[in-house]
Amino acid sequence: MTQERKIGIIVWFAILMSVVLYAVIISLIKVEPKEIAFNKNIFLVLGGIFAILPYLMKYFKPLQIAVPFGVVIAEIPAILGLAVYFAFSDKSLAYRLIAISFVSILFLFPAENKSEKKPDDFQNPPPIE
Repeated sequence: MTQERKIGIIVWFAILMSVVLYAVIISLIKVEPKEIAFNKNIFLVLGGIFAILPYLMKYFKPLQIAVPFGVVIAEIPAILGLAVYFAFSDKSLAYRLIAISFVSILFLFPAENKSEKKPDDFQNPPPIE
């Protein structure tokens, strides 16, 4: 296991646990109910966009540099859920956004690049003359 992959796993686990911590914070802190009308679908669509964005970044050339930061981008729906809870005191919407972020981060587990590994008996082909 390379050093880069070890660091990636540590960062992945830390961000996953921070999303779990957001859910714990929401369950422990009671916010006074507010009578504010707002559209929940906008927040769900925004959370979905940020959850899918790390997967789409692999296919756009200018964004391929930021692919290792995909886990951080996938955490944005959880932060949005925390903000929704404190702003509108809507616990169910906050939990939905946190769940979207959690699932997105789970699928971003840093895998080993199999394309970079070469078999032990690999030999470069002879040059073309």
